[in-house]
Formats: sequence, structure tokens, C-alpha cells
Amino acid sequence: FLISPEDLDPVDTWLEFQIRIDAPGQIEEWAELDNVENIIVTTYSPYITSIADVPADDGGEVRITFHRSYFEIGHSGMPKTYRILRRIGHADSWESVVELPGTGALTYTMTAPTVVDSAGAAGDYWSVFKVRLETILSAMPGDTVQHTSCPDSGYSVDNTAPTATLLQSCSAAMRGSFVEVVWELSEIDPGIAFSISRAENGGDFVMLDAGGVSRDGLRFAYVDPGVNAGSSYVYKVECSSGGVSRLLFISETIRVPAAPLALHQNRPNPFNPSTTISFSLPAESAVRLEVYDVSGRLVARLMDGARLSAGPHDVQWNGRDVSGRAAASGIYVYRLTAGKETLSRKMVLLR
Repeated sequence: FLISPEDLDPVDTWLEFQIRIDAPGQIEEWAELDNVENIIVTTYSPYITSIADVPADDGGEVRITFHRSYFEIGHSGMPKTYRILRRIGHADSWESVVELPGTGALTYTMTAPTVVDSAGAAGDYWSVFKVRLETILSAMPGDTVQHTSCPDSGYSVDNTAPTATLLQSCSAAMRGSFVEVVWELSEIDPGIAFSISRAENGGDFVMLDAGGVSRDGLRFAYVDPGVNAGSSYVYKVECSSGGVSRLLFISETIRVPAAPLALHQNRPNPFNPSTTISFSLPAESAVRLEVYDVSGRLVARLMDGARLSAGPHDVQWNGRDVSGRAAASGIYVYRLTAGKETLSRKMVLLR
């Protein structure tokens, strides 16, 4: 647009105007004051990027992916909630079908039910959705702000997975130092394939090598030797046949026992002039490692309260005492203290 001098009040000493441009997922606000440009790019409303069918679900659900609202991260406040709204028929009324808390992610994906499944449906089987961010600004009743996306539509397909693959039982348990996941089927389709993934300590699922799946009739087993002491795991098993994949089961949480505090024999032993002392911590801890002679006199302090992570550690002693002099030949005791536990072993120095 153009502004001519004739349009301005001659008494005005400055000019201010705003230009607002709406584009998919972006709102630009351009304010100019005394020929100084200030540009703010924000996305106050979330916007839907895709609505896709959930495969192998017997129909009735779609997976909605949307971009977050800038308001979620651009303003502080009490917890924020995203809500999927679905339109009831063709009326201008909406119902909430799914909600989840805002976590600061760039995009979110939620599964939502449709109004009708497309299989055998007559007429209009599309469902209309929109996303709303609800932010409580304070504890005062009604002090809530909402930002809502433009509506979008999608539909579910009746893509039922093969019914011949029926889960009879499943389990996951510790077997010594590894986890074994077992499942049994009542029937199985030819050419079926399995995929196994696991989540460690509440994290995301990571795919594992399904080549380790063994079979005995309709009983299947997977052994996972790569588990860490003190960690917890959840396993997910999916099956695919004829190009269609579906979830078979998700296991309960398996907790791997923490390894006890361990102090190993130094190596080499006897030694001259230096040796390595190895130990393993069950959890992060402050550690003291000291060397004494057989009379109980402190000879060397190798660690003095340093915090170390869980797992194995190595410390070297160069055979010298606290003053830097070479220690004499003889028997020495090295003592490890971690938390409230103390372990000790003997070693021999030969000059």
C-alpha cells in the first residue's frame, strides 16, 4: 500500500504503521517507527501438518501431527495443554477427544478417533479436527489463554491386520545377566516377520537386531545381552505380513539389578614400579582410594572424594608415597570407600 503526504496530518511528527502477513505456520509482524524496522516472527497458533490413517487398527483412528505454538515456549506460566478437537457432524460445535501436556517439542503426534470408518461407509466419512493450546497464566479462575489451529480433515481406513496371527502369551524377564523376551501365538501367517525395540530408563524406543529371534513351533524368544546394571527396560514387539505392520505387545518394565561395589586385585601383582587398581561402582558416588602399610600408616592417597559415575574404573599407583618418595618393598593394603561401603585388598611391591 502507499501513503501520500496529503494523507498525513501536518502536525504529526512521526509515523507508525504495522503490516501483518499470514503464511502457513508463520505470522510476521512488521512495525516501523521513525524509519526503524522491528521484525518479530512468531507462530502463536499451532498448525496441523498431516492427518494420516493409523494402519492395522481395524479402522477408526488417525495420527495427527502438528507444529507447536510459539506461545508454549515464548511465555512463562503454569503447565500448558494441547487438545485435539473434533467437529460433531457438520454443526459448528466441537468436542475434545485427546489431550497431552506441552513439553516444548517442535512437533507433536497424537492418535485421535474418527467419527466413522471409511470401510463400507456411505456418504461423507471424513472427520474434521483442529488443535488448541490452552495455557493457564495464573491460579486465578478463568485466567486462561487459548490458541487454536485452522481445521483440517482426514479419515480412517479399515486395514485390519491378518487375524491368523493371534497372541496367546508374552513375557519378559531377567535370565542371569540378560533379558529374555518370549511370546507364543495360536496361529501364524506365512512369511510373518517380527521387529523388536526397547526403551531404556523411560526413553524412546530404539530398534534392536531381530535376527536373534529363535523359534520353537509357535513359541518365539529374543535374548538381549546388552543390558546395563541398575537400568530399567520396556520391550515392544511388532509383526508384519503382507506389507501391513502392527503392534503385537509391549512388555512390563524389567529392572536390571544394580551390580554390587567391587574392588579387584591389582595388576600386575607383585609389581615394580607401578600397578593398576580396578573397581566398579553400582551408582554414582564420591570415592576415596588410599594405600596403607601393614602397620596401618597412610602411604598414598590416590583418590580423595572425587565423584565417579556408575560402572568400572581404573586408577594407577606409581609406587610413591604422599611425599613423592619411592615406597619400600613390602606388603601394602589398598582401601576403597564409596558411599557407606569400604573394601580392601593386599598387594606386593618388589624393588
